[in-house]
Amino acid sequence: MFVQTSIGEKHLWMYDKYQLTDILNNAGFTIINFKEYNVSEIPNFNSYFLDINEDGSPYKGVSSIYCEGKM
Repeated sequence: MFVQTSIGEKHLWMYDKYQLTDILNNAGFTIINFKEYNVSEIPNFNSYFLDINEDGSPYKGVSSIYCEGKM
């Protein structure tokens, strides 16, 4: 069964921060940080407009999880 989101995407599975942390730890990531949609340790991240609209609002809405991991 697919989950329909408010912007029309379909997902087979959705994760919360606890499940995502466990999966990333098992994959070898040792530093896992949850962030806001417009915060990243990637230089100039917001200029790529991956998770942010040109007006500064979140691209995916308020229910998305934004996470960065390092090995």
